Amino acid sequence: MRHNYFLIVLLITLFILNVRCTPQKKAINVPFEISDASYFSWVVDEEERGTTIEIMLKNINTEVHFDSIVFRRVMMPVYISLNKKGVQSLTAILPAGESRISVPTQHVDKPDQLIFHFKGKRNVHLLNSINRKDMVYY
Repeated sequence: MRHNYFLIVLLITLFILNVRCTPQKKAINVPFEISDASYFSWVVDEEERGTTIEIMLKNINTEVHFDSIVFRRVMMPVYISLNKKGVQSLTAILPAGESRISVPTQHVDKPDQLIFHFKGKRNVHLLNSINRKDMVYY
């Protein structure tokens, strides 16, 4: 009985020491601010429909290069535009059905995220809250 008790205490102690001594992954300081992230579905006709994802950014470090976005486990490129107030907009289009829009997509097993390069390294920023907007009919 004492042997089992000693073994349990030893295992718990080793586990605690291992957790404390394991180096924690250093979080990078994100070199931009997301002011808004949203998506909306759209329909042109029975064959032409999809989803548009928009991310509004500000205070962007000049060394950041945006690559792609993962939305609902689909990775797609982002298109970049800048407005007069210095807010940069990233847009991604996810066509559905028999769409005439050709967008290179890849199915991945990853959460919603923005993929970017900064100081020569590939980084990801998780998109924890993307707001849904009303459907648009064209």
